[in-house]
Amino acid sequence: MNGKIFKYTSINITIFDQCMVSGVSFILNILLARALGVEGFGVFSLLWVVVLFVSSVQLALIIYPMLTLAPLQEDRSAYLSTLLCFQLIFSFFAGVFAYVGVNMFSAYSQNESLMIYAFPLAVAIIFHTVQDFLRRVFFLCELAKLALLSDVLSYGGRVLLVFYLYTLNSLPLEGVLYATAICSFISVAVTIRYANFSGFNASQMIDFFNVNWSFSKWLLGSSLLQWFTGNLFVVAASSLLGVAAAGVVRVCQNLMGPVHVLFLAMDNFVPAKAAECLRSPEKGALSLYFRKLFIIVFGFILIVVIVVSSFSGFWLDFFYGSDYTDYSFLLRIYVLLYFLVAINTVLKLLLRTLKLTKMIFIADVIAALVALSVAFPLIKSYGLTGVVIGSALSLLIASSILFLGCRINYLGKKS
Repeated sequence: MNGKIFKYTSINITIFDQCMVSGVSFILNILLARALGVEGFGVFSLLWVVVLFVSSVQLALIIYPMLTLAPLQEDRSAYLSTLLCFQLIFSFFAGVFAYVGVNMFSAYSQNESLMIYAFPLAVAIIFHTVQDFLRRVFFLCELAKLALLSDVLSYGGRVLLVFYLYTLNSLPLEGVLYATAICSFISVAVTIRYANFSGFNASQMIDFFNVNWSFSKWLLGSSLLQWFTGNLFVVAASSLLGVAAAGVVRVCQNLMGPVHVLFLAMDNFVPAKAAECLRSPEKGALSLYFRKLFIIVFGFILIVVIVVSSFSGFWLDFFYGSDYTDYSFLLRIYVLLYFLVAINTVLKLLLRTLKLTKMIFIADVIAALVALSVAFPLIKSYGLTGVVIGSALSLLIASSILFLGCRINYLGKKS
């Protein structure tokens, strides 16, 4: 009985942690959008694209393999200790990559004002990635309370520090990046002592690296393609329409926060339930589960879309200020993308359950090629509306391929 109570308590803490992180990110984006203005928030959004890129690589190379392989290790402590070493090396070189990349882009675009953000961005990336690794280790080791503490110190501290600077009417963009670095560092310094990193053996590093690489090499390609497809339109819009475009798109994404929380929750509970249905002797259990999931997800998104699009101008003004109300037309059509995102997400969950990840990779490759071919022409012709059209096109094609994969390999067969 106590084991069940502990299990459900850990699950509740995990859900609360995800809601807290999403809520804090929502509030932080509101503060930044108001304080920095449309153009300043656009610059921040572009810099954060670099953070998202590094996080995508980290997930594929370190996090996903760890979550799958660590429970299978005889000496899990030694494996996690070695992985911590990999993480520190990765974080350092990711910071160097960001520093060099921003300086090279600044020189290439002849925009020297960007150079001042290179160092704070590099430091933010180093400590942000280490903190993210540590929180995942806590969840893996069923130390949900420590994971929550880590996120409260990092994300909660970040929003409090930014809010303090906001009240002083002194919130430079580099200050936001330093706040991210400082709070992530404090989180790591306070909680790392409670992680069981012991039994490190340097001679095992190559073996563990090979194990991780054999698992993650296809995931890395897929993650990079997803990042490329998801951010290409933002980068293209910024280069053609100005950096403010990136801020406007990010504002639209931020207002769909409840849907992002739903997708995060699905990543946690759907795989386990789907695997249970797959093992069930009941005929068609998996198909029935995913049909119900489609209905629930679509119903939830429909409610959010109606509420957001019906009062788009009000929400933009209420949360972000009058500077953003001119873009209410974009918000009204941008939210419709989430129906396609939902289809894409649910189909990928089904294919992962069936261990048909090759179809996911194929869909991501084709979606990336479509995005690359249409992004600049569409944005050049239709402005910000082209971002929505291009995103919809790539999502529609990817979803069609994913559905075809499900149809051929499962839905067309009796289960």
